[in-house]
Amino acid sequence: MTTKWRYGLLWLVLFALQLAAAGPSDIVMGRWVLDLNQSTYSPGPAPISQVLVYERFRDGFRRTGDTVNADGSTTHQVTVGKFDGKDYKVEGAPTNDTAAFRLTADGSEEVVNKTDGKVMNTNKVTFSRDGKTMTQTQTFPAQWDPKLGIHVT
Repeated sequence: MTTKWRYGLLWLVLFALQLAAAGPSDIVMGRWVLDLNQSTYSPGPAPISQVLVYERFRDGFRRTGDTVNADGSTTHQVTVGKFDGKDYKVEGAPTNDTAAFRLTADGSEEVVNKTDGKVMNTNKVTFSRDGKTMTQTQTFPAQWDPKLGIHVT
């Protein structure tokens, strides 16, 4: 085997080891920009734009969300948490004060948003194999009226 092939093989093995060492949450990390042409909002209206950033922080992550809402107002949300299913404080969110994050066996993320301990919505977030597309499906409990933005009791 020539030296050139040895270095190529060594590089390939090191790259494979790096991928194998990557944790399951690695695909979540990064900057995610909403593509309105590929999105459906029911009920609407859709935001004008939205960017979510997941970054490693201490022994967990920090999620920052910046949204320009349909009416032109802006929202800046920050959450520091872990993928352990526990509630973490959400700063700046208009509809929830905590969020619980966990990674599921199928590689997706589940986010449960709550206000005063009541579930406001649950997001199932899936990621494409190439790590370029995030798909988020939001469900609301029966007593939630998303049009009004209130919990109906």
